[in-house]
Amino acid sequence: MSGPRLLVVRTDALGDTVLSLPVADDLKAALPGCHVTWLARPPVAPLPRLDANVDAVLEWSDDSPLEPLLSQLEGGRFDAAVVLHPKPKRWSPLASALCRARIPVRVGTGRRWWGLALYTHRVWATRHRAGLHECRRAREHGRVLLRALGADPGVCDRAPRTRLAAPGEALAHVEDQLERTGLGSPVLLHAGSNGSAGDWPLDHMAALADRLGDEGEKVVFCTGLRRADLEEGLRRLCRRAPVFTPSDMSLDRFAAWLRLARCVVTNSTGPLHLAAALGTPTVGLFPNVKDCLPEQWGPLGDRSVNLVAPAPPGGMVKRRGTAPPGHMAGLTVDQVHSALRGQLARFPRDRS
Repeated sequence: MSGPRLLVVRTDALGDTVLSLPVADDLKAALPGCHVTWLARPPVAPLPRLDANVDAVLEWSDDSPLEPLLSQLEGGRFDAAVVLHPKPKRWSPLASALCRARIPVRVGTGRRWWGLALYTHRVWATRHRAGLHECRRAREHGRVLLRALGADPGVCDRAPRTRLAAPGEALAHVEDQLERTGLGSPVLLHAGSNGSAGDWPLDHMAALADRLGDEGEKVVFCTGLRRADLEEGLRRLCRRAPVFTPSDMSLDRFAAWLRLARCVVTNSTGPLHLAAALGTPTVGLFPNVKDCLPEQWGPLGDRSVNLVAPAPPGGMVKRRGTAPPGHMAGLTVDQVHSALRGQLARFPRDRS
């Protein structure tokens, strides 16, 4: 027996999408046989394809023409849609397209004036409420959708789950690379971020790598989109020649690198969330900024240790982008090394 055809919309960053994927698991649990399509930005679209709860993926970004998407929405014959991210503030062409496609149940924010006009069911939770985790906020949208469809929303009270997995081909490819290069099961240090939170200083990251190398650990650096400035800085700062993940990796293979690492140390950014969702132990480095704390943006699962930089003299920073220079340097190499050692002891070469 086939269930309803559902559209889940999340058109922002990688980490936000990882934290929202439990919505698909909730829908599958409450509505057996339902078909879940995920709408994402093109750079992020490979991610929901790695989750077995997602049956199909559509791609669209804010600067893309709307008419091709409208045609896909009309052809999708969706019974309901839920929009997990409230942007923009002035007007949402995407929410308008859902309405024009005559999707009968449309769930989204009630905190935008256009949401009152374009959505049939509204959510009032805000991502700026301190302490409300982003995953919980996204699942509140799913709860409203399930109620609108007459399904039991109690599944939204379970611990969040995904069915993310790195593909077998990608795992085999990366395992072969690790074996051929003698890296085995390395510690992966991810430098940089997309700027949404603070970055741990590069000299601290280099010092951590040197200390791990002195202790006999294999270390691999990742700089996201192969940022030349970060790689050059690490080459200059590290005593040993640093090893980097390959260039031009697909998301499938990047997921495999994260899955096969002994532990991932990174700033509060997408790879932290992806590694944790794949089951890899992580050490997350967070700024002491109100809307950037682990209580709101910590990774999923129980294999993460999250460290927060000490508050500056004036106390916790109230707004993103206003932390004083050098704020993240308050997290010392000793602190991060101790947390990493704890993770390696707790999960000794554990890929289960």
